[in-house]
Amino acid sequence: MSSNKRIKVDRLSALPDSLLIHILSLLKVKQSAATAVLSKRWQFLWLESPRLVFSEKSKRLDKVRDLVSRVHRTLLVVCGRNGLETFQVDFLYFKCLSMDVDVWVDFVLKKRVKQVSLLLNPSSSLDFYTLPRPMFCNSYLKRLSLRRCAVAPRGTIEWPSLTELIIMWSELQQHVIDKILPGCPVLRSLVLEFCWGFNRLEVGSKRLYELRVRDREDDDDGVNEPLLQITAPYARFLWVSLNARGRKLSLGNISSLVKATIDITGSYFDAIDNEEVMDNASEILEKIRHVKVVEMRGGYGQVQFSNCEAKL
Repeated sequence: MSSNKRIKVDRLSALPDSLLIHILSLLKVKQSAATAVLSKRWQFLWLESPRLVFSEKSKRLDKVRDLVSRVHRTLLVVCGRNGLETFQVDFLYFKCLSMDVDVWVDFVLKKRVKQVSLLLNPSSSLDFYTLPRPMFCNSYLKRLSLRRCAVAPRGTIEWPSLTELIIMWSELQQHVIDKILPGCPVLRSLVLEFCWGFNRLEVGSKRLYELRVRDREDDDDGVNEPLLQITAPYARFLWVSLNARGRKLSLGNISSLVKATIDITGSYFDAIDNEEVMDNASEILEKIRHVKVVEMRGGYGQVQFSNCEAKL
């Protein structure tokens, strides 16, 4: 090894443990664990990381099983000097792995992990992972991100510390939404992408800053409700991507908004010529006329111009 390389290694090793642990926390677990071979000092340093991030992009079951084994091994030895902040898994999910994910969720609850991301891609439409009941009563959770998970609480939802909630590609029936929103009193950001099963969002959190709702663009199976009602009196930013095929947006109290973005998806040219869509656009523009910054995209872009021209 050259003297220059030795100097670089020495400079890195000279950093305090706290800074090295922070650097390792920016890596995925597989990468940070590889640093254990550098020296005796580095051998166990990666186990102190406050972030556990696992990812496997392969669709092969053997590769996925390797990831699952790696997660289990890590959870057995990880300690986290100042507690664990983040636990994230991103992989192709098979129903035969449900008990494994249950073990991870149990770990998350026992370790009081504050940021949890279960980013699952089921191998079939019947393989959604069902979030276990204990997860719905978690006073330590601050950020929760779910993808293709079945959210079906039997009792109440209590997430008193949750500030950010992201749910993607999941069925959220109205009674589930009605449990989620009151159970998050300090929610600042709510993101629902490609979810279905609900027609009303009444977000009462006084700390809400951002509300983002994105429809499924392909609604050939008719899962989108014909009407989406949104009431968020304390939200500062609203972003809605609406599938205009048989879908209407109704805005309630949104008096605190400073920016609104409405995007139309679905059949673009049909939407422009659709009288119902144009009427809905006029209603939306009237409702958000007090908002400082308004963006209406897709078919609504032409509707917006027509309305503004008519008011001049």
